[in-house]
Amino acid sequence: MSKAATEINDIINRAENILKKIEALGRLPNQTKSLNHKFSGKQAEDLVKRSYQSIGRAEKLLIQNGLMEAIERNAKTGRILGYSLKQINQLRKHFKTFPKRDEKTDDCLTIAIQSFKGGVGKTVSAVTLAQYFALQGYRILLVDLDSQATTTSTFGYIPDRDISFEDTCLPYFEGKQDNLKYCIRKTYWDQLDLIPSNLQIYHLEYALSQAMGSMTMDERKEMFQELKNGLEPIKDNYDMIIIDSPPALGIASINILCAADAIIVPTPPSMYDFSSTIQFFRMISEVLEAIMPDKDYLFIKILATKVNLQQITHQDFLSVMKDVFGEKLFSSLFLRTAEIENASSNFQTILEEARPQKRALDIVKRVCSDIEKEVWKNWPSKKEILSELGEFVLEEAV
Repeated sequence: MSKAATEINDIINRAENILKKIEALGRLPNQTKSLNHKFSGKQAEDLVKRSYQSIGRAEKLLIQNGLMEAIERNAKTGRILGYSLKQINQLRKHFKTFPKRDEKTDDCLTIAIQSFKGGVGKTVSAVTLAQYFALQGYRILLVDLDSQATTTSTFGYIPDRDISFEDTCLPYFEGKQDNLKYCIRKTYWDQLDLIPSNLQIYHLEYALSQAMGSMTMDERKEMFQELKNGLEPIKDNYDMIIIDSPPALGIASINILCAADAIIVPTPPSMYDFSSTIQFFRMISEVLEAIMPDKDYLFIKILATKVNLQQITHQDFLSVMKDVFGEKLFSSLFLRTAEIENASSNFQTILEEARPQKRALDIVKRVCSDIEKEVWKNWPSKKEILSELGEFVLEEAV
């Protein structure tokens, strides 16, 4: 083994040891990560959409009939220590207050969180959005198609140790599976499933590129529809599918563009990121013209991420973004805070914190709520709710 190879392997070994230590911080002794956050009585009221008194009565009935786990209480005072997300969903099931789509009128939406550039908050946005929607009671599938697999790590896995080739989407793209159902796994978030990734996803580009060499144009167009076709048989099981995309232009990215019903582009307010976003839109335009001339998206929106309102250049560039993107720019800003960054450095989001800082939580709720309304605009069953909120949707936009 050469000196360079020895040095590289030493770096890998030391880095993996650090990752294991970081990972252990978010896991229980049995080496499975869990959601430790408990919801207060007031939070339960907001999430279940029923009074605390009604929840208390239903709780007793459900526990008596074995339909709900006993609520954890303080041994001395008997006070409730909080509800788990699973218990919240058991109450939602009892009261029929899940916000999920109406399967008769509303389609499952595939939302791609996509950008040309790394470091823009893409993965944090994708994971936070998926967890927020699951917290609200939606059925969510989160698809990790980034070979860096940060999304997969956030859910308690060391990708190239815990996730094998067979656990990813690769067997499907190689024609060994009919659809992507085989690689879906439950997470510790109730109603949030994951298709994981690892470094081998990087080889997807090579495999597909080699296959393209001998293909006709029509065959290439079909290849770009592979992801869409793999997701189609499982969409009925979910309200939304959220895709964390690789930060590069490639065959996987084009597959995501073909599969997506809507696109959210995270963009920090800076010249480099703004320029990258413009290039990304050029790429979308070229792909649509060459491969999918009839393709429409329910919405394409830009999300301002990593925003520091104390920074003059950020304030100035936000004005530029508002002028250029107009209504395509979400009004809510994903502000940069120490709490959100500290959580992500521990492979968590602010929604997983046992005692999240209120300001950080409010930032996340505002951003995700705006995206939720955008989804509702495309679900006919939510028109009445939008009207009550003062949101107006044109008939042709539904």
